[in-house]
Amino acid sequence: MAVRQLGFSLTAALALLSALPTALPAEPYLVKDLNTSSPFNRGQVDLANRGIGPGVSYFSAADPAHGAELWRSDGTPGGTERLTDICAGPCNSLPASISVHAGRVFFKADDGFSGDELWVSDGTPGSERRVRDLCPGPCSAYPVRVEEVGDRLLFFSYFQTSSRYELWQTDGTREGTLRVKTFCPDGCYVSELIPIGERALFSVDNVDLWVTDGTAGGTRFLRRLRFDFSSSGFLPSVIPSDGFAWMWDADGLWRTDGTAAGTVLLKPMDELATESVFSHDLDRLALWHGLLVGVLDSGEMIRSDGTPEGTFRIASFPSSSALGSFAALDSEILFLVGDASGPSVLWSTRGTADTTGPKIVLEAAVEPTSLTRLGGDRAVFLAGLSQYLDKTQIWVTDGTAAGTRPLALPPGFVYSGAFYPIGNGATGDRRALFFREFPGDSLWITDGTEAGTHEVRSFRNVPGSSGPLEQAALEGKLVFSAKVSEARAPLFISDGTAAGTGLLSERANNAFSFFRFGDRLLFSASRLGGYPPTMWATDGTPAGTTRVSRYGFSHPALLGGQVLFSGFSGLGDELMKTDGLTRTVQLVKDIDPFVVEMSHHRCEAESSRPVFGGVVGGRLILAADDGRSGRELWASDGTPAGTVLVRDINPGRTPGAPEPCEDFPDAPRRHDTGLSSDPQGFVLLGGVALFSADDGLRGRELWVTNGTFRGTHRVADLVPGPRGSAPHDLLRFHGQVYFLAANPGRGESLWRTDGTARGTTRVLDLTLDGLPSWGRGLTVAAGRLFFTVYNEATGAELWASTGDASGTGLVTDLNPGPGNSSAQFLTAVGGVLLFTADDGLTGLEPWRTDGTAAGTVCLGDLAPGRDASSPGPYTAIKKVVMTGADDGVHGREPWAIPRD
Repeated sequence: MAVRQLGFSLTAALALLSALPTALPAEPYLVKDLNTSSPFNRGQVDLANRGIGPGVSYFSAADPAHGAELWRSDGTPGGTERLTDICAGPCNSLPASISVHAGRVFFKADDGFSGDELWVSDGTPGSERRVRDLCPGPCSAYPVRVEEVGDRLLFFSYFQTSSRYELWQTDGTREGTLRVKTFCPDGCYVSELIPIGERALFSVDNVDLWVTDGTAGGTRFLRRLRFDFSSSGFLPSVIPSDGFAWMWDADGLWRTDGTAAGTVLLKPMDELATESVFSHDLDRLALWHGLLVGVLDSGEMIRSDGTPEGTFRIASFPSSSALGSFAALDSEILFLVGDASGPSVLWSTRGTADTTGPKIVLEAAVEPTSLTRLGGDRAVFLAGLSQYLDKTQIWVTDGTAAGTRPLALPPGFVYSGAFYPIGNGATGDRRALFFREFPGDSLWITDGTEAGTHEVRSFRNVPGSSGPLEQAALEGKLVFSAKVSEARAPLFISDGTAAGTGLLSERANNAFSFFRFGDRLLFSASRLGGYPPTMWATDGTPAGTTRVSRYGFSHPALLGGQVLFSGFSGLGDELMKTDGLTRTVQLVKDIDPFVVEMSHHRCEAESSRPVFGGVVGGRLILAADDGRSGRELWASDGTPAGTVLVRDINPGRTPGAPEPCEDFPDAPRRHDTGLSSDPQGFVLLGGVALFSADDGLRGRELWVTNGTFRGTHRVADLVPGPRGSAPHDLLRFHGQVYFLAANPGRGESLWRTDGTARGTTRVLDLTLDGLPSWGRGLTVAAGRLFFTVYNEATGAELWASTGDASGTGLVTDLNPGPGNSSAQFLTAVGGVLLFTADDGLTGLEPWRTDGTAAGTVCLGDLAPGRDASSPGPYTAIKKVVMTGADDGVHGREPWAIPRD
């Protein structure tokens, strides 16, 4: 594929480089390890969401440096490893719908750019790749578990934007992933596929049963499943077997091979369920040696071998019984039965109604749960007293009373969730994974013996991380909050050296929303153990770090000699101001005077949540919600009378606003409220402000305001219709405003504007060889615009632009092919751009570029190998650039990158 890449002459490149300051050397260093003990971000394991292969389990798990990704385990520490970092760094790709076919692992995941899509891995680290971007761009296709149907791999995808389902087939490649059929263009629910040999069954809206062989012609309606509408909550179910399936609906138990002729009623409902109950759901069942054994809500245990004569009731339990999990051993089926009068009881059955039918295996003063087969005639379960979690024990059973006992493990264990066998039971692996919740979050394994029960991997014992959590520059130093224990995140200051890094304030906890005002920083912080956060100030010294007021402090902006901000008080988040020097804080205006009922007649003041866009004509432009007009365009001169609605861009109304509560008798009443245009992305250009807004008719488009009603209007309708072009990342560059906006069917384009319709032009369609692209993160550095562009062919990579079409293109494909380099935290430092990226070899690490491929270099592999140090954000101070990074040894701590 031909990729548009920037090219420069050697002379031009040398001239550019000679004009730049000394390049940043690739020698980042750890400034100081501030948290040497307590981890503030622990890992976790999601064993309930897994897939199984021969002797191995694939599952979602998270660690602090990489977020929730795909892992695998064969039950040994060395064979337990992370396979992916699809959402590069600590963000979560959240793998789900995991299935294994012919040595390949299929799953859905979100890389942060292309939404939830289908991915495949060969089971080795770094081999993952997106199969196809089914919903192109940042939208999600939500693929459902891939199933093997005959010689085809099939799956459903759900497209939330249109509420439709699509049936797809795949061979694991983009070219071999093809749409079979579209369902429910107007919205419905489609179940997962249930393979039965060369066909698969699925239901639409739980009523219509369909069959497919993986072709459009072979995908057809089979029959309607009957609800019992008098039994609320009753749902039909389909249970697969070898070449056929059982179906349970209000008529009774059926058998089907996927054809009309092969769909027959085995036994009617009244011969299987004799007691009238709220529902006759069949949702607790086991498949054993060709038999279906299950329990109805009415308490009847039924069995079926797929024939009418082999389908009958074998036992009855009280309808108040709670039927728990099943474990199908080689010689019998174990199951748990409990009721309101006492703990659960362990039973066994061979699926017959004679004297060898259900019998009690264990009846004791314990509460068994999570019954799981280990293989052969052995199973494990948890048992204990729910009020004494530290007394929970692992039990093992062979289906006999004599062979049922607790394992003699050290006391104080607390277990969570369930047991999950490793691999398929047919492989002969007789072990199960489980999650130990206390005293450490960790993955464990058991084979049903004391010696074979041990920890596989800890997801809690990670290095303590301080952050930084939030940071800002002040007089050549970095002010930041850092987590030093579970409860404490005090304020620090650093000059980029260990000796020059120290505590600024123990009392200012979890500081955020830093704002430079003269020679001080204003910010929001909580007192240790206190809530909510209040307004603070610092001059960079311990004595000069003080609490300013009891109000919250966020979204600050400068107007004249005062700071306007969104301050939280008893009136909600409203418009306030301060001179920043004294403790004088004033409410400018309670823009939203209404109240809202939260729960149980508890009321709170609504918030206008002002967010500022810059000073135009001596007034501060802002977006706010007054509770009447919706979130709209406002302006303020810092006085109550001078804080006014500029224009209600979306004049639509909606009924059903809440009435005031008794504890706010004087609050104004309303019966409806306005729809919001939600102004966003303000940027100043000359004497006006440009922003995006949605008027409710033409979608989100580019608007301009000079602070007056008449001077507020749409600049251009770039995409006619109600969806709009959704302009974003508005940024001033070379005397104009550049932005990214939709180009229907082709992703997005780079645009520029001078604030007029005539002066709004497309710079470049970002499409590459017919594949659409989407951009984000416009940043000015080194005399260029930089931004990250996602395209299915190249992945998410760094682009640059000189402001015209010929100078716009890919800087370099850091992670070659469709893999993402995930360029992020784009920051201008001197004459270069610092950013964080993953080249597919080193993980997410710090990089710098001058806008050329040759001038794009990695500054260091802080976490060696494919592990990600995930640096960012970057803040320049004197001779270094400060950031947070995790080298895998010290946790996430402050690091410095020398500037010269």
